[in-house]
Amino acid sequence: MTSTSIHRSLSINSLANLARYAVYVVVTFIMTPYTIRKLGLDDYGLWVLVLAMVGYGGLLELGVQTSVIKLVAQKNAAKDKDGLQRVVSTAYAFFQISGLFIAGVLIFGAHFFVTEQISSPEHHEMVRMLFVILGINTAICFPSYVLGGVVFGMQRYVAKSILDIFLAIVNAGLTYMVLEQGKGLVGLALVKMTIDVASILALFLLVKMVVPALKISFSGLTVSSFRELFSLGGKIFISSTTTRIAINTEPVIVSFAMSNSWTTVFSVPKRMVEYVREISMAATTGFMPMFSDLHWRNDTEQIAQIYEKYTRYTLIMVIPFISFIMALGVPFMRLWVGEDVAVKSGNLIYYLSLSFLIQSFQPLVARLMIGVGKVNYLVAVSSIGTIVYLILGAILIHFFGIDGLGVASVVISVASQMLYMPYVCRYLNISLVNHVLSCHFRPVITWCIISIFMYILTNIVNCNSYEKLFLVSFVGFIFCAIVYFYVLLTEPEKKFFFEKIYNK
Repeated sequence: MTSTSIHRSLSINSLANLARYAVYVVVTFIMTPYTIRKLGLDDYGLWVLVLAMVGYGGLLELGVQTSVIKLVAQKNAAKDKDGLQRVVSTAYAFFQISGLFIAGVLIFGAHFFVTEQISSPEHHEMVRMLFVILGINTAICFPSYVLGGVVFGMQRYVAKSILDIFLAIVNAGLTYMVLEQGKGLVGLALVKMTIDVASILALFLLVKMVVPALKISFSGLTVSSFRELFSLGGKIFISSTTTRIAINTEPVIVSFAMSNSWTTVFSVPKRMVEYVREISMAATTGFMPMFSDLHWRNDTEQIAQIYEKYTRYTLIMVIPFISFIMALGVPFMRLWVGEDVAVKSGNLIYYLSLSFLIQSFQPLVARLMIGVGKVNYLVAVSSIGTIVYLILGAILIHFFGIDGLGVASVVISVASQMLYMPYVCRYLNISLVNHVLSCHFRPVITWCIISIFMYILTNIVNCNSYEKLFLVSFVGFIFCAIVYFYVLLTEPEKKFFFEKIYNK
């Protein structure tokens, strides 16, 4: 595999994922305020809480999907067809059994926890119905983890992105239909089930196209195939489990410490920052199987070069988004979902944005460590950090209100990066000082300049309409382009930029 083909593959996969998330963001931007208006703050907060409870079922994924991605990439590189079939079949059996277990818990027990938070008796039956629908959905669709893992492991991100884009648009249309007909939360649950079932059927066909010879057969299951999956998956499980717990516990903490309506207040700025996080994740998703492939080929020099280069590029990519969210987040929320949410979550969006900026200093650390099978340090830092974040957030929310979770997020992000950065540099045998100077110094200076400019601009222009918001964004974009060219880009990068334009 040549350097050119590697970068071409990474670029195509990244662009495909970015397109998928761009559509997702646009759809969510349109549908979120509409859904909140149709349901109201309380019911929307309840929907977030129910999905958080269902999300706990994902803990039984046990890191196996990530193992599937790594092992599929590795066995494909080694041309090991029998090994590939054993891995996929074993993972599928595991996910099917796990899905049935989670479905039983959701159908027969989960509603007792949520109904404790609901004073209206007529809502209790609705919550039970929600968990029945979502439980059946889980039993049917939980095996999609392994199917998605095969597609990602084979690095067929374009096909997966096209499928997800189509389903996102269909999901928006169905959501609009059921809410217009007054079907409420039960209607949303049925829409989710419909889309998830369509997704797993499409993934079956996609896997058949990508690996025609692959057959899922339970007769070939062995102890060694389980051991192969879980030797890595068990470690990833610890890290991914704590991360899932954090994601699903945040709304629970807010709901219990404050109310369901405050869960909505928290979810809106959190979702906005998550959009940018997902853009970053989309751009870097293809790196893990690529690192796994290169690790199998023992090409450590290429791994280090890719890590350095794309750490810088990913940080460059997210800087404008973070600056714009910090400057325009509150006026945007005021127009998007209303004055009440914007006022209550005004400070939270600054904390969450700053936390994500700090995390973006090492956007490839998890992809690298998992791809080369060195996950012990990653697991230790991420797991302990997540646990401390939840404890600290639960304490601070009583002192600072909703902002307490944002403060806790910033503290843990700083601590995590102080642990990750020197470790990765030692592993890749690169200088910590040179790494900071080449990957972080200019991007951080650029972020400071853009943020100051956007702060001044938003104080001059009152963004009380989408037209003014668009105008400020356009001016900010032009300023970003100027700063990028004169401050951020190195001379070789400028030369490459002009060569591409000239060639076109």
